[in-house]
Parts: sequence; structure tokens; C-alpha cells
Amino acid sequence: MNPLVSIIIPTYNRPSLLAATLGSVLEQEYKHWECLVIDDGSSREVIDQAEDICLKDSRIKFFNRPNHCNQGASACRNYGFSKAQGELIQFLDDDDLLDKRKLAEQVKLYTRNDHLTLFTGQWGGFTDDKDLKSRFKFSYHSYRNFKKGAGLLSTFGLYNEYFPVNVYLTPRPLMEKAGLWNEDLNNNDDAEFFTRVILNSKKIIFTSGSRVYYRYSSPGKLSDLNSEKKIQSVLKSWNLIEEHIRNSNSSQAKKYYKRAKDNLFRFFEKERPDILSTRPEFFEARSDYSSRYYRSKNRLRKILKRLV
Repeated sequence: MNPLVSIIIPTYNRPSLLAATLGSVLEQEYKHWECLVIDDGSSREVIDQAEDICLKDSRIKFFNRPNHCNQGASACRNYGFSKAQGELIQFLDDDDLLDKRKLAEQVKLYTRNDHLTLFTGQWGGFTDDKDLKSRFKFSYHSYRNFKKGAGLLSTFGLYNEYFPVNVYLTPRPLMEKAGLWNEDLNNNDDAEFFTRVILNSKKIIFTSGSRVYYRYSSPGKLSDLNSEKKIQSVLKSWNLIEEHIRNSNSSQAKKYYKRAKDNLFRFFEKERPDILSTRPEFFEARSDYSSRYYRSKNRLRKILKRLV
């Protein structure tokens, strides 16, 4: 059995990074794939460059996001999914990379009985394409199988871990059950989307032979909290994640959003203390895994009092 894998890549004004990303797609040992590159409104010059890059292989298809679709990576992913023909879905950002055995290792564990099974693997961060192992996470508590998706979310929270989007391989029926990407979010949309996917998974299968690489600090990285819009999006995303987990009645998965809120509390206390005063209710459900300094129930109250 050789199921078709649809690789969906949103892109915007980064042709050189896109070229490297597509290079890692072309090197895949598993050959039965299609790759849909969705441009999010780049300049004409960049579009021409991207189209030339996509001509390297007929399995790569280039699309301009239609005007009737929203802007943003999430909208591009949703549009790509509407065009995808694959039984399995691989999301990939235009600055990240796949190891050549990424798809092969995950697909060989997939059968059509696994239509609600989510597949994961190993990952590492990098800044230099020539040194992909410098920040690779060879040891990770989340590197194992889980009987239920809530177990993976609980592990994320307990050990302060996460997976970037290119780690996952998602069967189409699982994505259809979880729902499309939230186009109202422009930051942390991946965590919100994959929380739904994970909670709707019947099981999680991990393979150590499947590896991917996440590029740190590339130009235009959406994960940087460098604007008010991104800050509001990340707060909204974690409120949604909390709602998804509460609705699933997965008590152990609460560790996931509690840890995240604790991390954000510490970030905003240092960088944007005004956020603590305007959104105090957001930080009430922080975790108890951090240091005694941050566990103090009176800490938030003292900070808010100081800001008034």
C-alpha cells in the first residue's frame, strides 16, 4: 500500500527559504506525494521565483491564495487542504525541513485502519542549514506512543515540551473530525489546531526514524511576540485550547495549558507587565510546576497592585 501524502506549504516573500524547504521534500525516500505551495500575496517578483522553484518536479503545485480567502498561513493551509488529494496530510512551513526518511518511516506504520491515529517523530531546531544536529532533541519525554491524545498533551505540560507542525503526519479523516485551521489566529494557531487533532486521536504512534528540523529566528517568523496583534492572538489561542481540553473532559491534559500560561506569565512580567493588569483572569489557571517564586498565589496580586 502506497497512500498519497499531501504536503501543504504556505509561503510569503521567502523564496530562498522555500527553495531549501522544497529541496528537503524532493529528497524524500517515500516518493508517492504531492506538494501544494500556497502563496499568501507575495510580490510579483517573488511569485515568479517561487513558481520557477516549483517547476523542478511535476508533483509540486503552486497556487496563489484566492482573493475571497482570508490572509494568513492558516487560511493558506485550509485552501491547500481543499485542493489536496492525499490520504495523509503533512503540514510544512516554508522555512523548515524534513529529513529524507521522514515520510517513509511514518507511512510504513500506517494502515487504513489507523484513520484516527496521529503519527509523530523526532525534531530539532537549527539556524544554519549546515549544522542541523547542533540543537537536535535526541532525548524527549514525548518521544513515545500514547493510547490517548490527552497523554501527549499532559506530557507536553509536565515537561514543558512541544512539537512543531512538521513533526506530525495526519490522516485525512482525523483532520476532518478535528476541523480546519482557525483563521482568526495569526500566532500559536498551530498549537490550537493540533490540540484539536490530538484530542480527537484514538492513539499516537511515534517513530524515532522520522525526523524534522525547525528553523529558529528566520525573517518574518510568526511565533515571535513582537506585535500587539500577535500577543492578542496567543492569548486567544490558549483560551481556546483550555476550552477544547475542558470540553473533552481530559483532566490530565489540563497540565498543557496551565504550563503554557505559566510560561506566558513569566514572559509578560519581564517584557509587557501591562498585559498582566489588563488580562488578570487569563493567568488564574497557571501550573504548579514552576519555581516557588512563580507558584506563589499572591504573586499576581502583588504585581497588579504595583501597576495600578
